[in-house]
Amino acid sequence: MPSWVNVAENEDGISLNRYFIDNPQMIMGEMAMVSGSFGMESTCNPNVDSPLAEQLQEAITHLAEPNKELLNQKIQADDKEVDTSISATPDVRNFSYTLVDNKVYFRENSRMSEVLLSDKDNVKIKDLLAVRDKTREIIEIQLDECSDEQLQKAQAELNTFYDSYNKKHGLINSRTSKKLFSNDVSYPLLCSLEKLDEERNLKGKADIFTKRTIKNSVKIASVDTPSEALAISIAEKASVDLGFMSSLLGEKYNIDEVIENLKGVIFKDPLHCSEENINARFLTADEYLSGNVREKLGMAQVAAETYPEYKINVESTENNLLDYAELSAKVDSVNKALSSHREQIKNAEKRMTENALLQKHIFQFARTKETYDKYKKSGYSAKFKEENIAEILLHQAAKNHFKSLGLPKLPKVKDLKVEYAELLTSKKKAYKNYSDQNEESKEVLNAKRNVEILLDIDNSTTEKEKQKDDKSL
Repeated sequence: MPSWVNVAENEDGISLNRYFIDNPQMIMGEMAMVSGSFGMESTCNPNVDSPLAEQLQEAITHLAEPNKELLNQKIQADDKEVDTSISATPDVRNFSYTLVDNKVYFRENSRMSEVLLSDKDNVKIKDLLAVRDKTREIIEIQLDECSDEQLQKAQAELNTFYDSYNKKHGLINSRTSKKLFSNDVSYPLLCSLEKLDEERNLKGKADIFTKRTIKNSVKIASVDTPSEALAISIAEKASVDLGFMSSLLGEKYNIDEVIENLKGVIFKDPLHCSEENINARFLTADEYLSGNVREKLGMAQVAAETYPEYKINVESTENNLLDYAELSAKVDSVNKALSSHREQIKNAEKRMTENALLQKHIFQFARTKETYDKYKKSGYSAKFKEENIAEILLHQAAKNHFKSLGLPKLPKVKDLKVEYAELLTSKKKAYKNYSDQNEESKEVLNAKRNVEILLDIDNSTTEKEKQKDDKSL
């Protein structure tokens, strides 16, 4: 099968016909990714250093003679598609690549199918499998409490495999690696091997290359203070288990002394209050003083009428509610910050659209300049215009766009690309700030809502306005 029936990616991760990847001299310009109507799209930037006619004449000299044998080949079509998959083996994880007789297969449920790859991708995926399998091995031997010598040997091999892959293929986190290997369930694990900076350049390797990252858990049999006992109880039991905490403390504290020592840190839940079992359940302050505060305060007030020990629940719940005026001011401040970030994002997007459109017209202007000059020399011949109407209209559209902008001089495409990259960075930064601020806004609004419920204040308009603004992004 000829190569031109396939699509592949070039070194920059741009998809195009395999013929042009194998024969880059046949491309009349430079392939690049630019902003389009529906996001980033590929385009061929014209080579303005020489006329298009000369470039075409040069390209024709590189054309190979047609392979006439292909015309004599008969294509046989089977009525039924042949299933070439094989049964999956237990040692291969589901949704993972593997090698069978040095061929790449992919497991999906109970079957494994051969993956047809270009020679370059075949080498790349095999190198990546070596990194993946060695990473898994290091994790497994650590779980089996391997010796330092065993770990260091495996880490040395992992470093060798990774360095070889990085030298030949670049980052595991690159777009081309993701497209090739993202179907593998272990791809996120492999991505974690690389430490990247804000510009997604490699700044170092993960600790697994040099350190023991999995240590055996050690059971703690005793502690000295109730606070330590509480921390162990939360870590191991995910709850306030007074019996377990007392066993850790031994004879130092009994249960009543533990409760007294942790007053204000743990709270007796009024929901489980009864004469028969007054110590039925305790909650940490984080859990108790959150959620439906109004309901919890009401229950604590009722319980405190019968059981005085619940007075601390009432006091702590009331103290946990911030002053309403302070909360309102905080909400206004956060909303102003959110509005500012939204404006920055919208301004950046607007300028990026203008920038991309100007680049497009500059490309079209340069590409059609030769034709338009001939059109002028022909005295604006109607026949010439009819024969070259598409290029003439593109050239005129570009000129009209330049005129509408009132530019004294056209900017360089290189400068526009730099500006676009800066705008993209600025937009990403503003969006991150917006996301962080939005999380803070949710927390502040939740606290404010609790106070409004408690004080029977209806202030839903502000929240609805904020939600409307969020949807506009």
